[in-house]
Amino acid sequence: MRDTEFVEFLVTKGLIALGSETTIQELARQYGVSRWYDFWNVVYLPPAPLFAQNTRPYFIQNDVSHCLPPTTFYCDFDCLGDGHCNHQLALAQLTEVLRHQSKNASVGNTWSNTWTFGEMSLNILTFIREKSTFASHNPLYKRHPELWQQCRITIERNWFPELAQEEQARLESITAADTLPFPANWARTNAATLLERGLMRRAPDQRKPTLWKDPGFGQIGWHAGHFAAFFDRATCIELELARIEAGRGAGSSKLSLDLHNPFSDEHERASTQILCGPDPHSLDEIATGLSAHWGVELRVAEYLND
Repeated sequence: MRDTEFVEFLVTKGLIALGSETTIQELARQYGVSRWYDFWNVVYLPPAPLFAQNTRPYFIQNDVSHCLPPTTFYCDFDCLGDGHCNHQLALAQLTEVLRHQSKNASVGNTWSNTWTFGEMSLNILTFIREKSTFASHNPLYKRHPELWQQCRITIERNWFPELAQEEQARLESITAADTLPFPANWARTNAATLLERGLMRRAPDQRKPTLWKDPGFGQIGWHAGHFAAFFDRATCIELELARIEAGRGAGSSKLSLDLHNPFSDEHERASTQILCGPDPHSLDEIATGLSAHWGVELRVAEYLND
């Protein structure tokens, strides 16, 4: 099953929002905002059972970047009152309806299985109470012990804005004087947050990563691998160079850009990682150069990886 077929399957089951670019804000207006226990603000979607016993609604987090479409969809599955039995039932039923074997993704304190379709995935995860070190002190699980018997179904979709023609033309027209190169293995080419998905675009492959600026359009960004990122210079606050000294873990360095969130009505301060280096001082020179190149103030922070 290809990712397009997976989307079609989910939509026919009733998960309409996953097949569209409707924003979280629009979905919240349509269905309202509720609470997932006393922990998350969420939007519950109309019923979309992937198999007969999967009767609870899927939901999305009411993310702070709510002017973007959701990328992660959740459902709590519990029809047997037992975590392991729920997990085994979900595994058997999903294997049948998806006509595809899962990958065992279990670790010491979980049962976990993942189905992958291109860049999309479906995961089922159940915590093993007696093997989870947080069992005795996690306040959420203390208040809601029924969470131990639930199997969490999570669907991740590969939503990214496509590179517009005018954006591609601008990337191609940026001169060498307006670019800074950097090592390919330092590039940040994955999106960890919804904010970063909104800032990144699918782009033609760039095997020589660059950090660029476009003074004419008031934008800065980077282009590495099959992705490019665009930031309005007016929204940028500062660069942070994190020097992480070795402790229990290894040393490293990270360069992040703090900016006002362009995908929220409140424009809260947010952060996106730009580069990562293999030791605490590997990014010192390029961070200083990039600060001058982009005209963004640099702040240095020291941390211990303990």
